[in-house]
Amino acid sequence: MIEISGLEIDLLEVINMSRGRKPAKPIAEQIKDKEELVKKLQSEITKMKKQEEEKELREIKTEIKESGVDLKEIIAAIQAKKSS
Repeated sequence: MIEISGLEIDLLEVINMSRGRKPAKPIAEQIKDKEELVKKLQSEITKMKKQEEEKELREIKTEIKESGVDLKEIIAAIQAKKSS
């Protein structure tokens, strides 16, 4: 196997094609499959990042609740300072 711009191409298959044999799967189809795989992986990575961010937010909210700090009071105090 060799990799060209992120795509793996089976050298044996290329050699066989040069000898006039048809590949088990057309190169265009192999590339399309790789592109679809990359899209799926990117989607999964994005989903995992979002889940991790949501988890971190939940942890922060839990920490705030456990600390006894009232965020509404803090926000009101900040807004009062801004308006004065």
